[in-house]
Amino acid sequence: MTASKGGIVSKMRWFAASIAVIALTVFTAAWMGSPRPFEVVTQEFDQSKDLDLAQIEGHIKALASAPSRISGSPGARHAAEYLAGQLRGLGVDAIEEQTFEVAVPVVEEASLTSDAGLRLELHPLWPNLARTSQTAPDGVSGVLLDVGSASEERIAGQPIRDSILLMDWDVEENWLGVMEFGCKAIVFSGDRIASGA
Repeated sequence: MTASKGGIVSKMRWFAASIAVIALTVFTAAWMGSPRPFEVVTQEFDQSKDLDLAQIEGHIKALASAPSRISGSPGARHAAEYLAGQLRGLGVDAIEEQTFEVAVPVVEEASLTSDAGLRLELHPLWPNLARTSQTAPDGVSGVLLDVGSASEERIAGQPIRDSILLMDWDVEENWLGVMEFGCKAIVFSGDRIASGA
């Protein structure tokens, strides 16, 4: 069996054309995928304007003015509107808002009342997963015992069982240990941190 000279030449041309197309594809992909220099242009940093502590304090006060910024609360809406207003003031026009449905605990009432008639509003902590902070309809009663940092020295000899403990906010993990001694509830206080008392 012999192949014609023209058929061999035709096959050789087809093979050469295929190789050329493959090579062109590889070189094109390599060229398109090669890294390009990227230049980031930023405005000149003005420390006197951007790090104005009075301005930062004003933002913090504005955001902290609501009793709560928990999702769905008026405070959350106020914070979102405040931030959007600040961005618009900086010239940002493309502001997009997305809404999401989330489960949020609702506090109907939470307070600490003494026999002498003193009443303090309480703010329950965010629930641990699905377990919300709640009490029976009659509430919880007991002796209020101030254990401060809840260190071993502060709780030694204290009648913790059936008491309601008042603790510093920054006790870290010390609050876990006192639960073993049978206290009924723990109230955290942040006022002493702020005042230094």
